[in-house]
Amino acid sequence: MFCSNCGQPVTNGDVFCAGCGSKLVVKKVNKQDATFKVGPNWISVGLSVYFIATVLPFFILSVFSVPLEMLSGAATSEVLAALVLFIPIGIVMFVLVLIGIVYFIYSIRIIRISGNSMSIGCLLSKKNYNCQDITGIVCVKIGYFKRNVITIAFRDGKKCSVTRIEKNFVNLARYLLDQLANGEIASDVIEREHVDRLKKSASGIKW
Repeated sequence: MFCSNCGQPVTNGDVFCAGCGSKLVVKKVNKQDATFKVGPNWISVGLSVYFIATVLPFFILSVFSVPLEMLSGAATSEVLAALVLFIPIGIVMFVLVLIGIVYFIYSIRIIRISGNSMSIGCLLSKKNYNCQDITGIVCVKIGYFKRNVITIAFRDGKKCSVTRIEKNFVNLARYLLDQLANGEIASDVIEREHVDRLKKSASGIKW
């Protein structure tokens, strides 16, 4: 359960919040109302689209624009020189476009949570898990701007990371804390340091 004012986790019977001192109006995230989705990471998606949009024109130019004026009446040596110049560039650009498309596909990732189960899916695949499948939870900072990230590991080795910039990041942190308190998630999957960070995330506080 959480304080409705600051989001700090509280226990049954508390009258005032230990975090902000306000009188408690408690909100409990339970199996009936814990239904929401996290993501997608629109920054990754946007970067993917931008990458494809900027590289694709160069790809088209390098492959298809061996200038017609060079081919019309040009000597064989000139045509070969043009092909030697443009074909390698075209191959490189084609590979870059493929990389951008693959990254775009895998960057669209949505987590759907309902009760004690979650579905993690991208454009090509979807995996279903429950809280007992979680084998690790860590809260770390990544990137130049030190973004807060919650990473969840599952029994099959798959990991899923959610950053603060994504939709329902705070709700995810509250959900995980609630499931830990209920025993749905084993307490040994997360260290105390990361529990404290998870609590701050649930309160909307950066750490």
